[in-house]
Amino acid sequence: MYADSGFRSPARIALAIFGLFWIAVMIAPIVVIVASSFNPRHIVFPPEGFTLEWYKRAFAADNFVRAFFLSIQIGVVAAAVSAGVALCAAMAIVRYPFRGKGVVTQLLMSPLLIPTVVIGLAIYQAAITIGIGRSFLALTIGHIIITLPFPLRTIMANLQNTDPSLEEAAIMLGEHPVRAFFKITFPQVRMGVAGGALLSFIVSWNNYPLSIFLSTPEFAPLPVEIFFYLQWQFEPLIAAVSTITILFSILLIFAVERMIGLSAFTK
Repeated sequence: MYADSGFRSPARIALAIFGLFWIAVMIAPIVVIVASSFNPRHIVFPPEGFTLEWYKRAFAADNFVRAFFLSIQIGVVAAAVSAGVALCAAMAIVRYPFRGKGVVTQLLMSPLLIPTVVIGLAIYQAAITIGIGRSFLALTIGHIIITLPFPLRTIMANLQNTDPSLEEAAIMLGEHPVRAFFKITFPQVRMGVAGGALLSFIVSWNNYPLSIFLSTPEFAPLPVEIFFYLQWQFEPLIAAVSTITILFSILLIFAVERMIGLSAFTK
């Protein structure tokens, strides 16, 4: 017993050190960016001083403000549409048997497996072919496609814990199927729908690989606008904008955790 305990203790310590090392590796670049955003003149680490001037300029920069609200618009539309489509698809997959269910499920989940840059290139070629080109519509369609698996996963997990007989009983007693769904089933899965939609917004908000194909210098979401800016400028302003983006994403992830828990995506 003692030998086994002695063997496990060094192994656990080594595992903990290994885990802390990789956490530090992931967090270190964020710390550098955040700290650099307060530097008075240049992006250097550690900072040579402290100022909030770059944050004032970030909120006053028309290109970043425009890109910020464009990202919000695309994210809201993509989240709403993907959550609605995912709800319908999840109902069909979980509740009804049909031929090819596994294929349909894998097809809807495939954006998680296919590199986003490949999806972006395919949507760009399709948009050019049908004549919509680089536009809000093409960009939104692309974001809907890549965000669909997230609400689908959460809604399916919620539906598997519901009892369909309650809805069936309401229909047998004369309730309209649609009203029965919204009165009985939807309240049980609404947190999954809301959490999945919120996570879809986060994915859309932070997306760069797909957005770069469907954006122009005059029409670009925030991640792409940051890339365009870095081609010509490299000053603490970009660090301040990046810090604001990071904080916004953290708040959204915290909201998802409070709503449904991030463990819903590992089940």
